[in-house]
Amino acid sequence: MANTTLYNNLQARLSELRINLLPEEFDDLGNYDNKELDMVKGYMLLVHSEIEYYFESICHKFVDLQVNEFRTSYEPNLCTMALLAYSKLEWDISLEQTTLPSIQSSSLSQTLKTIITKMAKEYNAIINGNHGVKEKNLLKLIAPTGTLDSFPVDELANFDTLGSERGRLAHISGRHIGIQIDPKTQLSNLNNNILPSLKEFDKRLVDIEDKLLEAEWNAIKPGSLPAI
Repeated sequence: MANTTLYNNLQARLSELRINLLPEEFDDLGNYDNKELDMVKGYMLLVHSEIEYYFESICHKFVDLQVNEFRTSYEPNLCTMALLAYSKLEWDISLEQTTLPSIQSSSLSQTLKTIITKMAKEYNAIINGNHGVKEKNLLKLIAPTGTLDSFPVDELANFDTLGSERGRLAHISGRHIGIQIDPKTQLSNLNNNILPSLKEFDKRLVDIEDKLLEAEWNAIKPGSLPAI
């Protein structure tokens, strides 16, 4: 199955950032001047931002399509079941969560279609409140789609490292003693760990919902699922 235009655009954008911001050739001894190090820092922050936007957009559109499919056919799917389950857990999502509390409804007169739609709208708050790609961030974004089992724990760990690096650089002055930035290592991690994980995750979602291939991504605003 092909990848979404969203993923392909991300890949192209990351290649553009590599050309614009990283040294054309890497120094094996890590000797870079202050301007080069500032460019590397900017590269890492922008890479993080682009990947964060990808996750928010793909998860938003996947939930949108899956909920609309349920509203039309009343055929249950993993996404609608996950929305119900995690919303009743008050969206407290973690890898250790193995049991569900008793689910009680305060309005039994509501149709299942109405409830699912409300749960999807609640998911907006997850997306709008997201600020990173650490494991804790991705769990909350991905779990309600019902596809968390398709994202191995060791791959999540790679994004946890990426998020930690971004936080370290964003909140510490470049003049701080001990701060080292190796552009070659950062690029290697992106190409060998992050992008392959993203590519496979993207394909898995398309395998479930092939309408993702037709999405107009420029018109999508993550975190704006309608309450209809």
